Amino acid sequence: MPQLPDPGRSRFDNFAATSPDGILCADHDGRIIVWNAACETLFGFSTDQALGQTIAIIDPRERGNTLSLQQLAARGAAHLVGTTVTLEATHRGGSKLAVTLSLSMWREDGQTHFGAIIRKTDAPRLAKPD
Repeated sequence: MPQLPDPGRSRFDNFAATSPDGILCADHDGRIIVWNAACETLFGFSTDQALGQTIAIIDPRERGNTLSLQQLAARGAAHLVGTTVTLEATHRGGSKLAVTLSLSMWREDGQTHFGAIIRKTDAPRLAKPD
C-alpha cells in the first residue's frame, strides 16, 4: 500500500523553498539535511553540494576540527536555542559575511537535530558562538 504524503512535511518543504531567509537543518552528526535556495545564495553552495556535508562548510576555519551539533549541545551551546546569534560565516568563494541565526533544536528518532533561519546582516560587531 503506498504511503500518503505527510502534509506537515509538504508544508515545511514549501515554506523552506519560498523563504527569503536561509533555512538550514542538521542531524545529530551536524550533517546538513535541509538547505534551501536562500542558503545557496548566501553561501554559494548548491543544495546538492551542501546536503550531507557538515555545517562547517559555512565556516572553513572549523572544517578540520568539526564537533557534531550534539557535542556542542552537550558542552552548553544548547542555551543558544531559541535565541538569535550573530556570527561570521564564509561564502564558498572565501568572502566573509555577518549572519544572524535563529536557532532551534528538536528530538527525532531519539536523536537531537538542529535548525537555523539565517539572514545576512551588516552587524558591525560579531558575537563568538560557544
